[in-house]
Amino acid sequence: MPAAAPNDRIQALDGWRTISVALVIISHLLDISSVRYVGTSVFALKIAMPLIDEFGRLGVYLFFVISGYVICRGLIIESEKSGRVSISGFYVRRIFRIVPPLLLYVATLLVLKRLGLIDAPNEVVRALTFTCNLRDCAGWFVSHTWSLSVEEQFYLFIPLIFVAASAYRRSVLLGLTIVLMAVVGGLFAFDQHQAASILQHFVPISIGVIWALFEGRIRTVVSGHPPWAPGFGAIICILALRLTDTVWEPAASVLLPVASAYLLMVTTYGPISIQRALSASWMQFVGRASYGIYLWQQLATSAYPGAGWLFYLTAICGCVLWSLMLFRWFDTPLIEFGRKLSRKTRFKASRA
Repeated sequence: MPAAAPNDRIQALDGWRTISVALVIISHLLDISSVRYVGTSVFALKIAMPLIDEFGRLGVYLFFVISGYVICRGLIIESEKSGRVSISGFYVRRIFRIVPPLLLYVATLLVLKRLGLIDAPNEVVRALTFTCNLRDCAGWFVSHTWSLSVEEQFYLFIPLIFVAASAYRRSVLLGLTIVLMAVVGGLFAFDQHQAASILQHFVPISIGVIWALFEGRIRTVVSGHPPWAPGFGAIICILALRLTDTVWEPAASVLLPVASAYLLMVTTYGPISIQRALSASWMQFVGRASYGIYLWQQLATSAYPGAGWLFYLTAICGCVLWSLMLFRWFDTPLIEFGRKLSRKTRFKASRA
């Protein structure tokens, strides 16, 4: 069994959240910031740069798989404990988890713009309405909210399907996931890249949902894999990253989310040594605050003219410390309030 916290959190996944946000920061630092890696050798152009550019995607895909798994697992636990799932309660929890930190971040951007410290953050409205995945949001400081858009759009429908499908939810959601993967691969194969690019980001979240629905079977299979399986999963992820934006894009669009999910599964249920490393207390704390770190790192990794390594290391450290403080004193109280309000909503619904 994977190590779990007293509140039934799987600690290995919080460790992976830390790794995921680190991959995003590394990608932005080496690909976007003023100290970005700009080598001109064959190694740089053919191997290093494509991987650096895609490290951020791998980090986000790991986030997506974890999110789909955790959200669906929560719905399953709620259904087993109370016999039903409160859709309104689910939405209340999501709002208090996601919206307040985003509002604070955007408000800070507007203040910094007013002070003349940063350029005007464009398309704030689209960032706040979770639509930046449908068309790239102009302006670096809100462009990363495309991933939030994917998640929130996905979670508008998954609880509804989960409840409506009832006893058939495993078959229905598995079928929908397979169809989605086939459609994405087909769209890339027929050069419909815009539609494929929008839909492909829903694949890793869907795979996370399937993981939760078939967790018992997956644990039995994956826990029997050899000790070198995590290394194999990492190699497949790197291979899939390298195939992205090539003629093999249709295969990579399916291989990367599957490989990301496999890497998470095989480390969650696999070698105890890896589970212990991922469950280190500092990784747990950073992982739980990773949403805030993901929001604020955009400020720390922007291309500031003339800025050097010392500036960026200081900015990133400051971003992480600020996010940890916010998680403790701002995010957590609001998350708890959302949970209490959700329980009240569920109680009223059960009495109606």
